[in-house]
Amino acid sequence: MKQLKKDIKTGMNKDVAFTKFVFRKGDQKKGSRVLALFPEPKYAEKYAKENKILIIIYGLLSLFALLGLSVQFAHLPPLWLLFLLTIGFLLPALVLYLLYKKNAGAYMFLAFLLVKGILDLLRQNDHSIILIGILVNLGLLIFVVILKQKLFPYQNFFNTKKDENGLYIYKDAVTA
Repeated sequence: MKQLKKDIKTGMNKDVAFTKFVFRKGDQKKGSRVLALFPEPKYAEKYAKENKILIIIYGLLSLFALLGLSVQFAHLPPLWLLFLLTIGFLLPALVLYLLYKKNAGAYMFLAFLLVKGILDLLRQNDHSIILIGILVNLGLLIFVVILKQKLFPYQNFFNTKKDENGLYIYKDAVTA
């Protein structure tokens, strides 16, 4: 598996990498699922601007949330506050890094975080915050879902599609 990921990251064609992986007695099902996590280069280039917009918007929202977290928990002892801020920084930083690398799992995880954010907002008392927060999260959620489908057309939102033989599809049929 590691060699398969390394081959793709070095720019090897998915078909060549898959053939090489199967020749080394790799499991076709697992190999195709790993390859499905990487977008086709033409889609990565075509939607690079949209991906950068998503990274900027999510980065700013994470920064605002981190600032709100620091104000909300300012009464805690300094070590607890530092711990919470570190966790509050590392999770968005990881998501941003994976979005930058165009990892399919990052889009799913971000969608989960946005849905969770909407549900958390429903527990607030201030109706203007609820409305604005839900609209922002919902708009970003729609953007994430559409961008993931554009970058990975061979995937459903939560899983990789299968062909008629039951094998996972790791590339767009148009590029086949």
